Amino acid sequence: MIITVDRMNQISLSDEGWAGVKSICSQLHLSVSELLEQLGQGKLAIITPEKLVIAHTEIKGNNQTWLDPDPYDWGPDGQPKGKPVEYIPGVGMVVIGGKH
Repeated sequence: MIITVDRMNQISLSDEGWAGVKSICSQLHLSVSELLEQLGQGKLAIITPEKLVIAHTEIKGNNQTWLDPDPYDWGPDGQPKGKPVEYIPGVGMVVIGGKH
């Protein structure tokens, strides 16, 4: 029988910091220990709002405009409605009612 004991470490946080950590854990469905383990092991990354703006700018700079809204001007009525379709296994998508 092998028994392992993890080393216990302590950290100090303000009440505001603790509340923030607990909120993040709740959103990610992790315990505080799991959150810190994953951060420490490089399985989770923290991106500041400033770095997110930089990343968005770099993506746009590479002509990858998939983050932008649809550039096509559909006119005042907006995008036209398509015909109804149905998925038929073994066949694929089929227009309901034919090609009328």
